[in-house]
Amino acid sequence: MSELEQNIFSALNDLAGKNTLADSVVRLLVNDYFVLITLSLCLFGFWFAGSSSKIRESYQRRIIGAPISIIVVNIMIVIINTIGLPFSRTRPFHQHPEALETTIALFYPPPDPSFPSNSAAVAFVLVSTTWLLNKKIGFIATILGLGLAFSRIYAGVLYPLDIIAGIGLALVANYTTQSFLKKFSSIPNTIIRWARIIYLA
Repeated sequence: MSELEQNIFSALNDLAGKNTLADSVVRLLVNDYFVLITLSLCLFGFWFAGSSSKIRESYQRRIIGAPISIIVVNIMIVIINTIGLPFSRTRPFHQHPEALETTIALFYPPPDPSFPSNSAAVAFVLVSTTWLLNKKIGFIATILGLGLAFSRIYAGVLYPLDIIAGIGLALVANYTTQSFLKKFSSIPNTIIRWARIIYLA
């Protein structure tokens, strides 16, 4: 770990426990549910949105890529953790007693490796998909995604590079998936057709 990354982590983690309001906001953002469910509900809303059937179908094509991208990015993370790349490392609270205290107070100590961040990867698959649908909503989604990322460092759960790697993998996975679905359009077309049969599109 570089000295710069260590300094950034320490500066953010040192903020924990010093302001009740800040801790409350982080406690909301850091959990496994609030940001990810909010972003998922946003995409769910877009699935049925659109001023015309053509626009709605274009939204649905993009949204179909999100769960596929999440599967792809999780496979990438498992491979990285399994083959034990040099970047694989333990989480901050394993090395810093003060980080363990804030992690227990604000979140919980996850047992899996720190690098890359799975939570950031999933969040930014959803964020990048939202950007493809609507840039204004995508901006709000980005703030939520960054809030999750910041809160995980603040709580002592992740290092900055873990977040950056997770975001990078998410963008690669989503771009690859969206390009694949665009080239093989019969896949989203079939899914949308099946969804219409059961009144879900």
